[in-house]
Amino acid sequence: MRNSLKIIEDGIQSHFGREENRLLHIFEQHGSEMLAAGLRVLLLEHSEILGRISKSKKDVSELTAEKTSREIQQARAWGVRVYISHTRKLLLAHAQSEQELFYTLRSELTKARKKG
Repeated sequence: MRNSLKIIEDGIQSHFGREENRLLHIFEQHGSEMLAAGLRVLLLEHSEILGRISKSKKDVSELTAEKTSREIQQARAWGVRVYISHTRKLLLAHAQSEQELFYTLRSELTKARKKG
């Protein structure tokens, strides 16, 4: 589980890094202010998502390190699963919002190119 979370974290950090370093400039230069503001909101979600992944990694490490009764470990494991599941839902919603924003930018750029 720890290895899986590390792989996910690394991939998401790489993806978010590309967005944060390249896309905001493109949206500010070529998109409307509304689109740039929408991207800024998505960029704020990055720290929340990464924070949730970091917490999940910490929770899994604590869960595997502690020597407690089976019942307590099962209850904590269930809590970790619920938290990770919610993080997954947030990540999927974030990805959907990104797709909608990128589609709108592409449409705006296509219309501007046809006019110009």
